[in-house]
Amino acid sequence: MAEQAAGKDAGKGGDRKKTIVLVAALLIGEAIILGGAIMLFGREPSSAMAAIEQAELLEAEADRTVPLEVLAEKLGNRKQGVLYVYDTDIHVYVRARHRDRVKAELDRLSAEVRAEIRGIWRTADPRHFDEPTLETLTRQVDLILRERLGRDPATQQPCVERTVISMMPGFRVEG
Repeated sequence: MAEQAAGKDAGKGGDRKKTIVLVAALLIGEAIILGGAIMLFGREPSSAMAAIEQAELLEAEADRTVPLEVLAEKLGNRKQGVLYVYDTDIHVYVRARHRDRVKAELDRLSAEVRAEIRGIWRTADPRHFDEPTLETLTRQVDLILRERLGRDPATQQPCVERTVISMMPGFRVEG
């Protein structure tokens, strides 16, 4: 009897070792399979995600507005009977994707656009120069630039997002 009890205890110890070895082998096998799957399939989504992020970044860059100088000169107004000269800068803000086309169009139409803007300045009412944000002059210049610079062929939206006029206070010229 004592021998049978000793044999049962020995059998249990051997079964425990077998169980431990079997569980360890399963864990190692699972780790190898999981690691291989990650190595095999793990790169694909990250490269796809990088491509998507890059496309989104390029689109965001194309939608960013950039300024283009239209005019930077001194413009005169004689509506009060005395010549006032205004140091003026005019910029248009366009989407980055339209920058080259609008720049080429501004270069091509430079003389016409400058002449029309000078005409607006010469005929403007003196109170328009006193407006805090130059709303009236900006609206008139913006209308000319939107007509001249056209629309986006894909969306039919104007290429010009907005027009900004910065102007120093006018100074009186005797003469």
